[in-house]
Amino acid sequence: MLRLYTRSDDQNLYVSVAVAGESTIALGAKVVLDIVEGDTGNIEGQWRGPHESVMQRTLHRLMPGAAEEAAFPLAEFPEDHWSIRPAFVDRHGNRCDTEVVQDSIPTTPEWFGSAAAVDRKIPAPWTPMTTVVGRTGIGVSCWGRDYRFRAGSILEQVSSLGVPLLHGPVRLVGRIDGREITWRGAKLECVDTSDDQVVIRQRLSRKAFAVDVNTEIEFDGMVRVDLAIVPTARVRIDSLCLEIPLCREGARYFYQYRGRCGDDKRIGLIPARGLTMGFRPFVWIGDEDRGLGWFAESDENWFNANPDRCVSVRREGDAVVLRLQLVSKSVELAPAKASVFPFSDQRPLCLPKLTYTFGLQATPVKPVVADAWDYRIICLQQTTAGIDRRLTLPRELLDRLVSAGVRTLVVFEHWSDIEAHATPGDPETLHRIVSDCHERGIQVLLYFGFLISERAPEWPTLGPRCVALPKTGWSLMNYPPQPLQTAWRVCLRSCWQDFLADRIGRMMDEFDVDGVYLDGTANPYACRNLLHGCGTLRYDGSIGPTFPVFGVRSAMRRIYSAVKSRKPNGQVNVHNSTCMTTPTLGWATSTWDGEQFSGLEPGTPFGKFLLLDAFRTEFMGRQWGVPAELLCYGKPMSFRAAWALAILHDVPVRPMFFSAGGDDVDLAAAIWRVMDEFDRKGAQWFPYWRKECPVRSSLRGVPVSVYVHEYGGALLAASNLTDAKVKTRLRLKPAALGLTTANWTAVDAITGETVDAEADRLIIELPPLDFVLVRLGGAVGRDGNLGTGLAAH
Repeated sequence: MLRLYTRSDDQNLYVSVAVAGESTIALGAKVVLDIVEGDTGNIEGQWRGPHESVMQRTLHRLMPGAAEEAAFPLAEFPEDHWSIRPAFVDRHGNRCDTEVVQDSIPTTPEWFGSAAAVDRKIPAPWTPMTTVVGRTGIGVSCWGRDYRFRAGSILEQVSSLGVPLLHGPVRLVGRIDGREITWRGAKLECVDTSDDQVVIRQRLSRKAFAVDVNTEIEFDGMVRVDLAIVPTARVRIDSLCLEIPLCREGARYFYQYRGRCGDDKRIGLIPARGLTMGFRPFVWIGDEDRGLGWFAESDENWFNANPDRCVSVRREGDAVVLRLQLVSKSVELAPAKASVFPFSDQRPLCLPKLTYTFGLQATPVKPVVADAWDYRIICLQQTTAGIDRRLTLPRELLDRLVSAGVRTLVVFEHWSDIEAHATPGDPETLHRIVSDCHERGIQVLLYFGFLISERAPEWPTLGPRCVALPKTGWSLMNYPPQPLQTAWRVCLRSCWQDFLADRIGRMMDEFDVDGVYLDGTANPYACRNLLHGCGTLRYDGSIGPTFPVFGVRSAMRRIYSAVKSRKPNGQVNVHNSTCMTTPTLGWATSTWDGEQFSGLEPGTPFGKFLLLDAFRTEFMGRQWGVPAELLCYGKPMSFRAAWALAILHDVPVRPMFFSAGGDDVDLAAAIWRVMDEFDRKGAQWFPYWRKECPVRSSLRGVPVSVYVHEYGGALLAASNLTDAKVKTRLRLKPAALGLTTANWTAVDAITGETVDAEADRLIIELPPLDFVLVRLGGAVGRDGNLGTGLAAH
């Protein structure tokens, strides 16, 4: 997709281009511009009238943005009507089908067309890719994952952390002219084996059609597949389905992103009856350690009699099969000789070809070097006690946060008068806050978000081009100390991704901040704005949504690069509530999930909104490769109840409310201290769902997870997830816990009180929705000393 800008004077027509969405594809590429007679086409995007070019220019420098222009002398233009026909040629010389958004050059801000953080560097913790081309296929490896390709399938096998995920190859199956598609004779070619990207092409030729498959594997394990069925004679596509069979033992959970925020009852364990649904832009199947995601930006060229039943998950023997039904209602294809193809009010009667773009990504996407326990984030927001006006942060309050163990401070959006913008309202005070925090060893993150404000100076010229349509946001934001304003959700397939990448870098340079807090920025929200290339024109005249995964991915990759190139220990903390789209979210250093439940009534039982299997699927972070933190606004669950749920999964809860008295920070600080004293990172974790967990509760509603240190001793977390007070026995396996004496001790790790113990069991009482951390026998502390009752190895 290209954005094409034109301007003219008395002598020339000037044309410049910018790549929409994926900025990095412009590196090494070029655009050929032809002047042709006729208009720019019809609903199928074809060119009517003569195709002959009367003038041609080539743009070789596509970055930054629209900087390079081609000049066409007006005196050489044909009389009558004319159009510009661009063709994008990638760095491998492949001439691509090119969609175009026509525009004129607006009054441009400084950042417009910025190439900030557009590069092919491989940032840590990812590593260079390796490729092995053999007689029977091609193997591609990136951090933690191995992909194997073979002629005749989309993907032969993928392994994550050494474990194969597929029960069989990912295949395109279907019937053309009543006959099943066979892949015999398909040819596989490796086009590029760079450290950051590998490109593979495959072609299947038949008498009446050809299938072309272009596959790009990125260093973060994202696999993009561009597939085209091109007829050489008239053919009928009766059915077409993408089948992804996964090994059953690792395909326990299902996750879906629907393109909007909200809780989803289908997230969690895959039911025995399977699942059936309509198009989803992202789905994932896996277990607590790894999995495989599939994604696509739209359902363009999906022709189904029942669109609500085009995605299914079924258990079949030793496999769990994900099926994406592309065509179940037949469509005809014919060579593109005629300029116009007929269509009814609902669907095409004939097309020149069928094209699909989708992606696959095995998880986890990267190794976790630092996690949410290390970052210890707290938010400085408008409602924080003691913050009576913009950026008031008394040093006494900051000292209290330091003593509590806070290591990161997020400055919410009130650092600017313009919502989610990069124009500081009080630069001097912001400098002071950063300096005060750095003196105390605290990192500072600035808020950037998912909105564009009508107060922004760019709004008059770029606002309508950048918003996601239909408009969603706030007609009136009354969010003091910011002035009243209107703000709408922005789409990052637009040029606003240039704004974010460029301005975030500038703010880091000017204020020495340590990264960013991104509010919903990684979410590929549905968008129908044709002005920047979103939306799918349907044959009934409606516009279907685009979920701009590749555009948001490009923005997130640029932001990660902008932060990490300046500060290797910098953070990209993402508020992602509901959204786990790994192609975009994989660039986060940590996530914050849970706001989707804040509208529920206080005291709503966990079973009504967040079951344990749903938590294991979405909220843990471990199988995604992105450290997770639970968000709790005080409802429907209290801060302590949120800890009862999260601590079982080795996930911390971010404190939100703090003041001079007791509050969230006190509880978080106590838990942080326990984890430090026990040396959590040096321990092995046994979660409650594992058979090997050495502690079991006598009550089903009281799960127990355990940290066991390699030098002996244990820390267990027991949570009462019921709405009644309980008394339960915890049965222990002392040897597995490193307890070597008969008189080992058990204490409440927070209060220091002794816990009733007898032989191989503990007896605990817990109020409803509460938890306890019990230290058994001691452990290795920071000083390396052993506690009593420990087995020293």
